[in-house]
Amino acid sequence: MNRKYRVAVIGTGLIGATSHIPAYQALSDRCEIIAVCDNRKEAAEFVAKRNGIEKVYTDSAQMLEECRPDIVSVCTPNRYHKDCTIAALKAGAHVICEKPVCMTYADICEVYETARQCGRLFIPCHNNRFGQRETIRNLVKEGLLGDVYFGELECVRRRGIPDWGAFHLASESIGGPFCDVGVHFVDSLLFMLGNPEFESIYGMTAAMLAKQTEEEEKPAAGTQDAFLRRPYHGSEFSVEDHAAGSIRFQNGLFVNFKFSWALNAPECDGIRLAGSKAGFVYDKLARDQYRLYGMMGKDMADTILDLHTRYEVKGMENPGHYLLIRHFLNVCDGVEEMMITEAEIRNLTAILEAFYLSAKRGGQVTRAEIIG
Repeated sequence: MNRKYRVAVIGTGLIGATSHIPAYQALSDRCEIIAVCDNRKEAAEFVAKRNGIEKVYTDSAQMLEECRPDIVSVCTPNRYHKDCTIAALKAGAHVICEKPVCMTYADICEVYETARQCGRLFIPCHNNRFGQRETIRNLVKEGLLGDVYFGELECVRRRGIPDWGAFHLASESIGGPFCDVGVHFVDSLLFMLGNPEFESIYGMTAAMLAKQTEEEEKPAAGTQDAFLRRPYHGSEFSVEDHAAGSIRFQNGLFVNFKFSWALNAPECDGIRLAGSKAGFVYDKLARDQYRLYGMMGKDMADTILDLHTRYEVKGMENPGHYLLIRHFLNVCDGVEEMMITEAEIRNLTAILEAFYLSAKRGGQVTRAEIIG
């Protein structure tokens, strides 16, 4: 019989309270949450009481020392991901860390090297990989699209600035929508296409609308009472509200992208891939979300794909976290291989670092400048 893992969660905001904790509870035959930690004591106490968790901390180092958990979920703002992850690894825990784990290539290399030295497992929380994107990756591997040479990634909210945490603060989250949703899309692209190495990037950021709007994105219905929200003040906004650019990969693939929390443009949410045999479109806002564009003999043919795999987990807004945590437990038990690889996350983090450097510089940044 596999062991039952003792789990601690650092960060009791929305993602910790509505995704990680319910996922562990849904897997209660395999793990038990023994402690939570948050620098806001009242937030940690609220979540602990609501979920029947005994121990509450405001100091993660103290929690790691006293509780010695087997697994730690890091659900803090971005700035603290790396330090919390390394501390947990050194304390002897396996670690699941929210994205982006790091903002620089050197830092992500340090995280993986620490995991190796400590003999612990580490996985970044790219929960969007599970489900339909696995199916899309398999279609690409089977050659249905041929050679994929062009792509587009987009997630635009006309007005949707997250107002329940520290997403809007550069001092806490470092970046805006590229860090929030963009890394998920780029990660999905790398995953579906076999991790092509990026060659160069040209990016731009803007913050034109955030301080003009009073309408922000609200947590989904049913999750707002699951955690204590941090007060939001638009005057504090200090990250981008719009990110866009283009990435060229070493295999010739060229990808345009745009990610926005606020933009005077139609809302969109999707991925487009164009290959030598066919094209693929995922459009979250469309009635038929998954479509294939190809040929039938000499005629053009459009095909609707039924990829609507449904996963429902009680108390969870996003079942992807459940699927990721279940996978990680299987990896810890030695019955599955790690689905999210170090090579992929190094590549992703290099793109992230290069993007913000390009936006700051106002020009192209190459792979050699980031990796050497």
